Amino acid sequence: MKPLSTIAVLLGFLVAAPAQQSSDAGAIRSIEIGGFNIVVRGVNLAKVEIWAIPTGTEVDPQQYQLLGRAEHTGDTKRIQFWTFPIPPPPTETSGLLAVQIFAKGYDKNGKVIGQKSLPAYGATSLYDALWSQNEATKQFVAALFGPPSATRSFTSPDGEFKVEYPDSLVKCKRDLHGTWKQGSCEAYTPVCSAASCSSEGTVLCVAYPANRIEPGTGFESAAFSVNEVKEADSKSKCLRLPEPPPQFEPSHLETVNQTQFTVTHVDGVGMGHGLEGYVYRAFHQHKCYELDIRMAFDNGTSHDPGTLKEFNVEGVHQSLKRVLDSFTFLK
Repeated sequence: MKPLSTIAVLLGFLVAAPAQQSSDAGAIRSIEIGGFNIVVRGVNLAKVEIWAIPTGTEVDPQQYQLLGRAEHTGDTKRIQFWTFPIPPPPTETSGLLAVQIFAKGYDKNGKVIGQKSLPAYGATSLYDALWSQNEATKQFVAALFGPPSATRSFTSPDGEFKVEYPDSLVKCKRDLHGTWKQGSCEAYTPVCSAASCSSEGTVLCVAYPANRIEPGTGFESAAFSVNEVKEADSKSKCLRLPEPPPQFEPSHLETVNQTQFTVTHVDGVGMGHGLEGYVYRAFHQHKCYELDIRMAFDNGTSHDPGTLKEFNVEGVHQSLKRVLDSFTFLK
């Protein structure tokens, strides 16, 4: 007969054994950006894939894009390290257009055992995390797009604000009748205007040059503008954006050069044309200021399926967003 102490040890081993087995189960512990790479940490992984969820509405999982397999680059006592090179930044006509990137882990039998996403969500947040706010990839972006254009500065006639924009963009001008001149500054859906489509209070409009977009896409026009919304004479009226246009998602707060703005993502369609826009509103010195990024396009309903090529909406948006980010109140 075994002594009680031996039986206790055996029982302890039997109780502990399942815990040891579960600790050996594969898992993804984390995913983050490290320099030029997406870095995945995990345990007992046989394969790691990096996936992207493309931009768009009601995207089906079957439309998710496999970017490639991560490389197993090292181990510590308990953790595996897998790395995947950050893809090139999107240009105006090509590149990665995604709202989320995630890692999917597999065991040695090819079974999916988990996935984790980068904390950045949304096309703009993901762009910032991978490229514009990543010190390592900033140099890569500069090498891809070349040296920055000369910068011009605009100060409002009343001296209230200042904006900087590159020579590569178009400063829009009005004709003698107050209408924006044709070309990059006009489309079926106005882009040099406030969200209301009125340009009566538009102080500045800077457009993306239409000739930089490959012919055959649905692109019509895109611009950044600064507007004074004169009918919104109180903070509560200013920060409440009336519809139309339809609001794509709930408003949120963003700070631009120490000023807090209420930001609304809007979109709309009509008569074969579409619009995607971002509306930034702030009440400052008893005035309602609205900063707009508006991108107008042919939505393809009047064309045969597949005849219009896609253009890089996020690449155009980022070019105009950099102008918005320079907006500064001077008083």
